[in-house]
Amino acid sequence: MGKVTELQQYLQTRGFGVREEQERLYAYLIGADASGVIAQAGTGVGKSAAIIAAAAHMARKTRTQSVIVTPTNMLASQYRDGEIPHARIAFPDLAFAEVRGKSHYYCEMTEKAMKLVGATYTGGCDGHDSGCTRREWGGHDAACFPQCDVDHDPEWECGYRMAIREASNADVVVTNADMLIVNDTILSNFNASFISMDGSLFVDEAHTLEGKLRDYASRSLNWKNVKAFQFADPSITGAVSKWLRTQEDSAEWEAVESSAPVWALSQLAEASIPDETTDGKGTEKAQQLVESAQRILKFIDHPSDNAVLHVGDGSLKLDWVNVAASANKLLTARRFGLVSATIHRSMAETLGIDDAKFIDVGHPFDYRHQAWLGFSSYNGSYQAAQSDENFEVRLDEVKSLLKRSKGGALLLFSAFDDLSRCVDALEPWVREELGVKFLYQSRETSPEEREELAKEFKADGDAILLGSSSFATGFDAPGNALRLGVLWKLPYPGQDPVTKRIQKISRRRYDDIMRVTAVQSIGRLIRTVDDKGIFWVADSRGRALVDTTDPMTRHLAQWNRM
Repeated sequence: MGKVTELQQYLQTRGFGVREEQERLYAYLIGADASGVIAQAGTGVGKSAAIIAAAAHMARKTRTQSVIVTPTNMLASQYRDGEIPHARIAFPDLAFAEVRGKSHYYCEMTEKAMKLVGATYTGGCDGHDSGCTRREWGGHDAACFPQCDVDHDPEWECGYRMAIREASNADVVVTNADMLIVNDTILSNFNASFISMDGSLFVDEAHTLEGKLRDYASRSLNWKNVKAFQFADPSITGAVSKWLRTQEDSAEWEAVESSAPVWALSQLAEASIPDETTDGKGTEKAQQLVESAQRILKFIDHPSDNAVLHVGDGSLKLDWVNVAASANKLLTARRFGLVSATIHRSMAETLGIDDAKFIDVGHPFDYRHQAWLGFSSYNGSYQAAQSDENFEVRLDEVKSLLKRSKGGALLLFSAFDDLSRCVDALEPWVREELGVKFLYQSRETSPEEREELAKEFKADGDAILLGSSSFATGFDAPGNALRLGVLWKLPYPGQDPVTKRIQKISRRRYDDIMRVTAVQSIGRLIRTVDDKGIFWVADSRGRALVDTTDPMTRHLAQWNRM
């Protein structure tokens, strides 16, 4: 009898058996080196269990820290509440921790600093680098202790500091992608880095990592943010904000008139930071504005095809489209494994890890007996959809399917204009014909309201929910509550300057952005081996998704055709 693996240990603690695909994923992850492993694991494999078991194995084997990275705090919470408690039982010799950004913790010192200036404490920790009453909000350290009105008690309560301390000493740490990316800078106030650079790194939902890196590298100046701060010379911020406010239409920098206030940006880049602000956090925001101006000016002087400088909606934005070099540096500093149900064809290239090994571990579903996939005979492109006939025919197809399913349907849209038009057309019809609950998301729907919509949909059992692409990922409704899925049209990204640059560099990469969202959307339907249902793509172009040469979409060939 062979040695019991960490995966077996972990699943025994939970009372589960090992799935073939799960075991395969675990084996590849523990074999990862600095070249990396990219593993595609379909829905139902049990990725999180395999990942946390692999992290435990590597922590034991190498006696170094393993780090599990998630794209969102919501997924991190699932690890914290659903996986870590069982892992502590299965592996009592290992320490586990979960840590996220400063805003999620209570900090007594920050609260005291806010009160001293008459500001309301709304939660979070500002890093203990602002709030000193004797150093013009310049930061707390040992030198300001004798004069500062804020109590420098070494035992003051700060949830963030305690979380960092716990994570620094842990064998396995779960955190979000933002914390991984800014690890060396965001924690400089504590003179410590909680993420080991010589351990093992496992990234869940890895298809989102490139976007996270691009967001971190990008910079933006919005007229409202600039106007909010009065630097040494108010005319500087006034000039910049006034010009930005006039830039409503999206356009690349090269297309902007030469009268653009480069001189004003230069002044802003060299401006003095305000000594004091009313909330204790304004200094940091002002520093970010100055730093953004400096980055943008540097790009104007030394342009690169790796980024796009553009204006629109009252903002000047520097967006990076190629982060391969920074991704390679971030990942290959240690052993790493990337895991997702949707590994697109250009992922290795966009992350600068061409030498990484790819494996498709498969899925546990019998799609021949569980799932049906159909496509409209009408094109859903923007040009074609302008026709009233096109809209009505596609809508009638959806109505026919809704009658057949009697509700229990999720309709997904990549544009709120399409969503709103379908809400207007479907709501009275559903009320009269089906009599089931009708739910929908709008542009104004907050993240909290979105979560309530999701809960209401799952609890009802027969409801119809119309939502944006935000419901295409992270939304899980196993069972009979979701028996019909609809994708209104292929979710190609909008034609903004950044997307146009990506399309110009690589048409395949542009298509992959759409394909990931489309496959994620279809993947909402079958979540367990007991689920059954129909997924309808109301766009004839969707037939191209059934591509057996692409590991991300080859499973669609197993679905029954309608």
